[in-house]
Amino acid sequence: MIEHFDQHIGVSFPHRFEKSYIQSEIRPDDTIIDLGCGIGQTTLEFAEHLTAGGSILGIDLSKNRIKEANILLKKSVFKDRAKFRIGDIESLDLGDASASLIISQGVLLHVVDKQSAVDEMYRILLPGGRAIVSLAALVDGNPLGWETDSTGVPIEWLPIYRYEEMFTEAGFKIRLYFDLAPQMKEALKGMEGRVGSAALQVPDNWCYALWILVKSSN
Repeated sequence: MIEHFDQHIGVSFPHRFEKSYIQSEIRPDDTIIDLGCGIGQTTLEFAEHLTAGGSILGIDLSKNRIKEANILLKKSVFKDRAKFRIGDIESLDLGDASASLIISQGVLLHVVDKQSAVDEMYRILLPGGRAIVSLAALVDGNPLGWETDSTGVPIEWLPIYRYEEMFTEAGFKIRLYFDLAPQMKEALKGMEGRVGSAALQVPDNWCYALWILVKSSN
């Protein structure tokens, strides 16, 4: 059964709640892979919730972002449990069953071969491991194709059901799903349906989905 969260969670910017929810899912001894970690600031915030028995590895395709992440790491008190590495989410240089928790925030909509990326998540998870995946998607309807976001990065608008098909095909069970779009729409009021200063038009039927996926322990 998929658990749905419909309750009101406030009008603060939704990524704040998203991050808080992820932090509540972290176990002190987790081995975490943060896919699409960017400059690593959030990765290091997650590291704060780990003990010496846990670890977190941030992976990003951008050499420059990983360079910045490593600069932050040198100043961090959590350098004993955090690392950063360049990597491609579609083909990860990691062993099978090497993580207990995967975090992927707003990454899959930028990936060309999304099924390969989801398959890789499943492969590197330990049996019983969890993946927290969040992204902007369409509530329903047909895919809208590729556009460019406020930073010049291509994104692909797909409906929720397409992602859930990918999760199921990879072997995941969906433990939880909820939509943060109401809070994000509140935060975006006055921005005339645009994100940042770029020409990305936000579709009327969009949502900001967060899933908790589980790999079977069998």
